[in-house]
Amino acid sequence: MIKLQTLVFPGTDLPAPEDMYFHHNDRRVISRLSDGLVDIPVRSATLTDTFFNGFSVGKWKSICNIDDLGLALTGSGRVIVRVGINVLDHASRWLSEVECVLSDTPTLIEIPAFPTLTDGILFFQVLALEPATLTGGFYFTRTPPPNDVRLGVVVTHFNRKNYVLPAIRRVSEQVLADPDLAGRIALIVVDNSQNIAPEEAMGAVVIPNKNLGGAGGFTRGLLHLKDNGFSHCLFMDDDASCEMEAIRRTFRIMQYAKQPNVAVAGSMMREAAPYELHEAGAVYRDGSYYQIKKGLDLRNRDQLLLAEERSESIGYGGWWHFGFQIDQVKRFAFPFFVRGDDVLFSMTNDFKIETMNGIGGWAEDFDIKEGPFTRYLGWRATTLSYILTSNRSAKRLLRMYRRNIMGNLFSYNYASARACSMALQDVMKGPQFWVDNLDMSDVRARMAVECPGEKLGDIVFPDDIALGPKNEKKFHKLIRKLTLNGFALPERMIRDQTVIDRKGFVGDLQKIFKYRRVIYVAPNSGAGYMASYDKKRFWEEYRLAKETAREFAKQFDDLRQTYKAAFPEMTSEKFWRDVYSD
Repeated sequence: MIKLQTLVFPGTDLPAPEDMYFHHNDRRVISRLSDGLVDIPVRSATLTDTFFNGFSVGKWKSICNIDDLGLALTGSGRVIVRVGINVLDHASRWLSEVECVLSDTPTLIEIPAFPTLTDGILFFQVLALEPATLTGGFYFTRTPPPNDVRLGVVVTHFNRKNYVLPAIRRVSEQVLADPDLAGRIALIVVDNSQNIAPEEAMGAVVIPNKNLGGAGGFTRGLLHLKDNGFSHCLFMDDDASCEMEAIRRTFRIMQYAKQPNVAVAGSMMREAAPYELHEAGAVYRDGSYYQIKKGLDLRNRDQLLLAEERSESIGYGGWWHFGFQIDQVKRFAFPFFVRGDDVLFSMTNDFKIETMNGIGGWAEDFDIKEGPFTRYLGWRATTLSYILTSNRSAKRLLRMYRRNIMGNLFSYNYASARACSMALQDVMKGPQFWVDNLDMSDVRARMAVECPGEKLGDIVFPDDIALGPKNEKKFHKLIRKLTLNGFALPERMIRDQTVIDRKGFVGDLQKIFKYRRVIYVAPNSGAGYMASYDKKRFWEEYRLAKETAREFAKQFDDLRQTYKAAFPEMTSEKFWRDVYSD
C-alpha cells in the first residue's frame, strides 16, 4: 500500500486560510491549528473538496499509471464517510458511503468507482454521528510504482539564514524523517554565502559555493545529484514557503509518471492574498510573460476545477518548485546569475510540464521587489530569451523596451530606466560578457554608481502631502499624454508637494502628474522611498535609451546569430563543470 496523497491540516506557520484545507458545514466544527486535527460535533461534517486535500483525478490519471485508489482515515468517534466527485460544469455527486468508528489505527475505505473516473476532483465528507475527531488520513494505491526514484531537493541560499534555517528544519522533520520516504529523498543546500555552520544543517547536505546566483547555485546542486546517483531533482526556494506535502506529492508523481520527461511545476500564490493564484505555470512568448490561471480564488470549488482544466501548454515552471528527471536534462542553466534561468531551462529542454492543486507555495508580489538591480536582471533575461527563442524582428522588443523606459521615467524612477538601458548595452557585448561576469561583482559595482536609490527603507512623511486627483477626465488625460506626464511643462507648473503611491512596477501616472515628489510605499511592510521630478535627468535617460535602442537595432541580426552559436556550449554540462573546477 503506497500513500499517494496525505491529508494536510491548517497550521500557524503558513498564511493559507482554513478553507484551502477543509470546508466545514457548521461553525461548530473546529480546526485546531496547533494540534493538526478537526473536531466535529454530532450531526456536523467537514469536507475536503479543497486546494490541498482534493484528489485531482484527471491530473493523476493523465500523468501517472494508477489502477486503484483507497482512502485511510484516523481519528475518533462514530462517523459516516462519503466519497464524492466534483466535475467542471456538472453537479457534485456521491460515489460511496460507509459508517465506521475512527481510531488511531487507519480505517481503510476502498473507492471502487476510481477506475471509471476520468476527470474532476475527488473528495470525502466526514459526518459525525457522535462527537468525533479527524486526526489524519491519506489516499493510497496498491499499484506498485513503476519508477525507482531517488529525489534530491536543491535549495540555493545567499545570506538569508532567517529563512533557510527554518526551511531546513521543516524539510528535515516532515520529509526526511518520514518513514515512508526513508532514504529516497535528500535535501541539498547550496550555500552561496558560505555561512551555514555544520551544526545548522539538521540532516541536509550543505555545499559551500561561490556566489554565482541562482543559476550557478541550482546548477551546482544538480551536478552534485548527478555525481551521487540521484534520479530526480527538485529545485525549491530557500524559504520553502509551502506545505511539505508538496514535496511528497511531487515524489509520488515521479514514481508513477508514465513518461520520463514529466516535470512538476509548483503553483505560486500571493502572500498578500494567500488564496489567490498568481500562476500555475507560465508561458514566455516573443518578449512577454503570461501567467496561466492567474487570479483564480483557490477557496472556491468551481475555480479549483478551472485550475485543473487543461487549457494551454505550460512553457516554463519557476524554480520556487520545479521537479524533473535528471537524465532528461540536455541543456543546463544559462549563466544569468538570477532571473530568466528557469525560463530558458524549461524552454530548451523537452519537459512535459505539469501542475496540480496542492503543489505550490507563496511568494511576495514581484512588483514589491522590483528595483534597479532586478529591472536590470529582468530586462537582460527578457532580451536574451527573445534573441534565442523568437523569430520576430527587433522592432517588437524595442517597442517593449520603450514602454519600459517611459514607464520608469514618468514614475520618476530614473535609476530603473538607466538599469534597463545598461541591460540592453550589456547584452550587446556578446556571449563573452556573461562568462566574464558570472559573479556579477563588476556589474554590481557599476550599478552602485550609475543606478543609486529606489531602495525600500524607513520613511518619514513630510507635511506637504497632497491627495492627488481621484477621477480623471478625458481632456485631463490628453493633456498628460501631450506633455509627457508633465515633463514638457514649465517648471513653475509643477506643484511643490508630495503624493503617496503604492509601490509597483510603475507609478500611478494620473496621481503623480504635476507633483514634485512621490513616496512609493510597499503594502503591509510600510517601507518605501521618495522619488522626485527631475527634468534634466528625464531627458538624459530618454536620450540614452533612444541611442541604445538605435544601436541594438543595428546589431540585432548579428547578435542573434552569435548567441545562437554560443548557446549550446554555454548551457552544457562541461561549461559548468569547468566553472566549478577552478
